[in-house]
Amino acid sequence: MPRRLNTILRATYLRARSAVQALGPLPAAQTRVDAADAESPASYGGPLRIRDAAWAEAEATAPDAPPHYGAALDRLVRAAALNPRPPTVGAEYDRIKPHFDAAFYFAHQSDIAAKRIDPVAHYIQAGAREGRDPTSLFSTRSYLRRYPDVADHPGTPFDHWLTRGRAEGRDAAPASLAGMNEVLGLTDAQIVDRLAARHADLRDRLATGELGRMVTLAARHDPAVLRVWPAALRLRVLPFSTTRITDRIACLYRMQAALGWRRARAVIVTGGDGGPEPVVERTLAAAVAAFGAADVVVLQTASLPPAPLPFVPPGLRVLHIPDQARRHRDDNTRLLADLLRSLRPAAVIADHAPLFSAALQSYGRALRAGFNIAMIAPCDQPTPLGHLIPAREGMLYRILPMIDLLICEDPIVRNRLADAHHLDAADRGRLVPIADLEAPGAFEAAIAAPRRGDMA
Repeated sequence: MPRRLNTILRATYLRARSAVQALGPLPAAQTRVDAADAESPASYGGPLRIRDAAWAEAEATAPDAPPHYGAALDRLVRAAALNPRPPTVGAEYDRIKPHFDAAFYFAHQSDIAAKRIDPVAHYIQAGAREGRDPTSLFSTRSYLRRYPDVADHPGTPFDHWLTRGRAEGRDAAPASLAGMNEVLGLTDAQIVDRLAARHADLRDRLATGELGRMVTLAARHDPAVLRVWPAALRLRVLPFSTTRITDRIACLYRMQAALGWRRARAVIVTGGDGGPEPVVERTLAAAVAAFGAADVVVLQTASLPPAPLPFVPPGLRVLHIPDQARRHRDDNTRLLADLLRSLRPAAVIADHAPLFSAALQSYGRALRAGFNIAMIAPCDQPTPLGHLIPAREGMLYRILPMIDLLICEDPIVRNRLADAHHLDAADRGRLVPIADLEAPGAFEAAIAAPRRGDMA
């Protein structure tokens, strides 16, 4: 059915073209029709098709041991290399062809491979407009998004980068390099060169080396393994696989620099806006008394601008995460989890900060594997008339299995929570009034001591 439909559509197109040509004195319309015909996918069998002479020469010179990704793709790649410039493309063809990855393009554009189209010519006439990439190290869409002025270039984005953008230091990688030069101590150009070298080495090992041989051997037991080749030809070298990862690493680097490249014994995570937080203040004082101000870090997660924390003693390291993460384009939940793990604390104590609760929900297992976790139960909220409204602890059922301790304002709050949630004796023991942690040695024993078994 699809073949018959294509035949009908092609016949309809040809009849319409003949009707326009019969009109005669319409040169503008005729020009548009000719241009559409030249760029029509149906016409790829003509001027953009790899010539028979190049195809025959590629077959005659086939190697005895083709690359591991297969003889069919290898023949296409070699035929494309032998193919002369098609008459419908200009000098740009010769500029970008030496840098074009035909194996990558064919592997990801099955329609082009099936019709034996010259990949370089296709990219020039249609592929660039469709957002296709000429190599796995160049992203057409990302380059245009980062540099809108490239749209005015008469050639393709890849041609712009080769002739101008690379010399100007423009970033064409699929993952943004912004901030990574500071992390690695390299210029963008040096990063690109090293990525290209690593990419070439891996491609060679996949095409002719042991890595590719292992894929071939595995495919003998399960032919479905052969489906990995398109992904294998689109290599992503970590951490440069996605912009999300490079952004997060650069942001972590800036935050660690702001914290003086030192670990912390205790980390206090607060989502407060700088207002009175009696239990948070007392918990922080107990942590400083136990470890010293130099080994305690306070992380603010409230929105911009950073609010002053009047209860923070002098000399304590304070970091406002939203302020540091302004250039981070992803959710800060993973960022907070990675920062906490990189600080390697003995304990993390958090108040009702929504960002920490989200991190605990998503990465609780990884966080608990690295340190003890305590949370501060929300305090009762006074009304303007002096009445106390009980705080909402609806998340307690989900949070309690993932933490080691819940710090309460006083025994009354502890008992109310335990009774309201019908906690057994073991869980009741993890609800501790803040006064019990202020005695000498009590904070370390209760919060920072090695965990005895997994309470989850």
